Amino acid sequence: MEKGLLHLHSILRWVILILLLASIYTTYIATNLKHKKIWLYTLIACHTTLLIGLYQTYNYYQRITTDVPLGMKDIMKNKLYRFYIIEHPIMMVLGILLVTIAYSSTKRAKYKRASVLFIIALIIIVAAVPWPFRGIQEGIARPWLPGMGG
Repeated sequence: MEKGLLHLHSILRWVILILLLASIYTTYIATNLKHKKIWLYTLIACHTTLLIGLYQTYNYYQRITTDVPLGMKDIMKNKLYRFYIIEHPIMMVLGILLVTIAYSSTKRAKYKRASVLFIIALIIIVAAVPWPFRGIQEGIARPWLPGMGG
């Protein structure tokens, strides 16, 4: 189940990136609410991925602390632990919070504000994704798609 959730979480990052780009484009050209489904799908994909990610973070923390209890000092010293327990979740929650605020801005027809918020969210989310070229020595990197190897 853990591997399946990790693969789903990894695939959903691409869905989110595509939907965020579509949301940015549609808020930029928005003249009416015909695009509201794209914004809603972006919100749903982000929140679904967030829930899966929070579950994975909790399980990861439980798995690494079963034999040896780790304090915050130990987690912050280890790049892998720090990324997956602190940096990645916090940045993703912040990015998804911005997506949520952007979605509510679209409901009030504040499209320019929503566009800026979607862009900032995209930048934060892209910065927090464990891309294949990121932290290879520390084990942070993940493949482009599940099953492609390291």
